[in-house]
Amino acid sequence: MEKENILLVCLNVKDFDKINRLNFVTYNNIVLASDDLRVYEKNKNFGLIKNFTFLQKPIPYTKVSLSIKKMIDEVNLYLDCVVDHGFFKKNEIFWTYHIEGGYNQILQETALAIESIYSIIDKHKINKIYIIGSKNLLLVKIIEKIAFKMNIELLS
Repeated sequence: MEKENILLVCLNVKDFDKINRLNFVTYNNIVLASDDLRVYEKNKNFGLIKNFTFLQKPIPYTKVSLSIKKMIDEVNLYLDCVVDHGFFKKNEIFWTYHIEGGYNQILQETALAIESIYSIIDKHKINKIYIIGSKNLLLVKIIEKIAFKMNIELLS
């Protein structure tokens, strides 16, 4: 039986102890992913897992700006129809390309998260994902959707 590569997603240091419940013998490559530096420090103290990665890789804005602009343009096309009904003026509801807070920031962060997760999966040839902690966060939902799309088994 070929050993598999697993991505352990631990978003909060409080959930780190759940990692000890796993049987590491069945895995060839174990990658711990978190944006909480305390998770990294705790893992370093225990020496359980050798590969660590941040979930939200620092990808420059210019790399995703075209896709964000396309999304904003789609929203503005819809809002243009709303303006035609006379309820609002363009300058009241149209989205700009300025990415600092609000919906545009959410789009930017979501696009970066998607690209980061794909990058981690590809780099480490992940075929199983174990999410430790809250399942209600946007980042977790993104990981679950990508796993489903790529036929990657989700463990719980």
